[in-house]
Formats: sequence, C-alpha cells, structure tokens
Amino acid sequence: MSKFNDYLRLMRISLLPTAWSNVLMGAAMIGDVGQWPLILLLLLCSSCLYIAGMVLNDVYDVEIDRKERPERVLPSGKIPVSHAKAFGYSLLAAALAIGLFLSLDFSGKGGDSFRLNAPTFAVVVGLIISILLYNRTAKHSRYGPIVMGLCRSGNVVLGGSLTRDLLDLPISGGLLFVALSVGLFVAGITWFAKHENDAGIKSTLFLGAGCMAAAIGALFWFPFTSMFQFSFLAVHGATPNQSPLLFCGLLAMMIFPVVRKVILATVTASPSDIKQAVIGSLLTIIMIDASICYLVSPGNPAYALVVASLIVPAFLMTRRIMAT
Repeated sequence: MSKFNDYLRLMRISLLPTAWSNVLMGAAMIGDVGQWPLILLLLLCSSCLYIAGMVLNDVYDVEIDRKERPERVLPSGKIPVSHAKAFGYSLLAAALAIGLFLSLDFSGKGGDSFRLNAPTFAVVVGLIISILLYNRTAKHSRYGPIVMGLCRSGNVVLGGSLTRDLLDLPISGGLLFVALSVGLFVAGITWFAKHENDAGIKSTLFLGAGCMAAAIGALFWFPFTSMFQFSFLAVHGATPNQSPLLFCGLLAMMIFPVVRKVILATVTASPSDIKQAVIGSLLTIIMIDASICYLVSPGNPAYALVVASLIVPAFLMTRRIMAT
C-alpha cells in the first residue's frame, strides 16, 4: 500500500478530475455529450497524458528536487527514477494508441478496411509534443507557462476531436476560443506558482493574476460574441434561447471563492497563501468547465452537474495527496 501511495503522489492524482472536466466540456461544445463509450475512451486517453506529464515533470526535475524537495518520492528513492521514466513514456504510448483507435473508421467504406475519420490522433500527437517540450526544455524558461497553457488548451480540443466537423470553422471557432481561454487561465496559474516554495516575486504574481483575470474576462465576453452564436447554431441547429447574463452570473458565482485567495496571495506573497491560491485556482477549472457546459448545452443541465460534481473527489484528494 505504501508503494501504491507513492505512485499516487508521483502522478498528482488529486487534480486528474480537472483534466476530465476539460474533455467533457470540449465534448459538450461539439455536441457529443451522448457518445459515452467514446467519451470514456477520451477520458482514459486524457488521463494517460495528464499522468505522464506529471510523472515526467518529476523525472526531469529530479536533480533540482534532490536539493529543494528531497522529501518527494523520486529524490527520496521511494520510486527509482528509471521506473518512473519508463512509466511516463508507457503512458504516452498508451495515449497514442487510444488516439489512433478513436481516429480510425473500421466500417470499410469505399473499399478500405479502415481510414482516419477524426482528428483525435493528430490532437494526441500535438499534446505529446507539448508535454515533452514543456518537461524537457520549456519548463524553466520564460515560455514555460505558455507551453503548459497550450497543453490544457489541447486537452479541451481533445474532448471535441471525435468528429471531422471539428475542421469546420463555425463549429471549431467557439471551441478554440474557449480552449485558448482555459489555456491562458492555466498559464496564469503556472506563472503564479513559479515561486510557491519561497517568497513570491510580486511581478510574477501580478503577471499570473493578470493572465487569469484576462482569461475569465474572455469567457464572460464569449456568450455575447457572434462566434458563440455561429457555433451554437452549427451544433444545435438553432440559436441560443437563454440570456448570456445567466451564464455570467453562474460563472461569477463559481469563481468568486478563489478570487479572494488570489488577491490575498498577490498582496502577501507568502508561500502558504500562494499555494492555497494555486490549488484553489486549479480546482476552479472544474467549475469553469461546468459553467461552459451549461452555456453550450442548456437543454442538458444534468451533464453540467456531472462535470461540476468532479470537484468533490478532486477536493477530497487534494487534502490527502500533494497537488503541486
């Protein structure tokens, strides 16, 4: 059991539900909420990518952690670095295989035994490249948070990748806008967290908070845009019949608890306040995704509630397993 717990800590399993909520929201934006067998495979693929990213993050940081965080499972020797590296790359291979399977059409139309019928495989390849780029090169550069944000954006797009209609601008425009907004939010969290283990640098904290605020502002603006109107019409065959102000109120309610934490951490720059703000912001991703699900699929509120319910296991796990 001790070894199992060590692997859970290595995988940062407590925040895995935030990756699931990204995928479920992406599927809602494309109108694929009823394809549960395929969505479950997408969730498995996303899980492999997320866990691989967390594991390889510690693999490539092991020398730094030996000096700064010797209690972690790799520098402490609880899990051999070679085992962790093999585990991480095996998960990337598994994600690639799932992505390929989801992209193939085995119906044999046109005399072919199978053919690529969805962009899922291409999205998975892009995510793998982004994960490796972040962990091996970009992480400690000024561009690291941008690459991390792109990983999250790609995870949202993964949720909407089961259809070739993703290549049509009226459908993909709204999905890409929201995906990039979520990516900007995560980039802001990454900047904010850069110095969470020591006294935070105010300029970095303000940059991170500014990016998060810009991302939330973009999401508030989204339902008022023609991009949203076109996207909703292309997916549902009708114009949205609910007030955008309802979504804005819901989103404001969802993000309110973390706003105070971010402001407090920006002012005090203390490690404990920064850590609380980072964890709270990461958990808020789930509530943002649930709000978007309600916006793009108002006729299916149960789906948004399922996404929102992911906050429960995520919150409980963050109390027992290291989240950052």
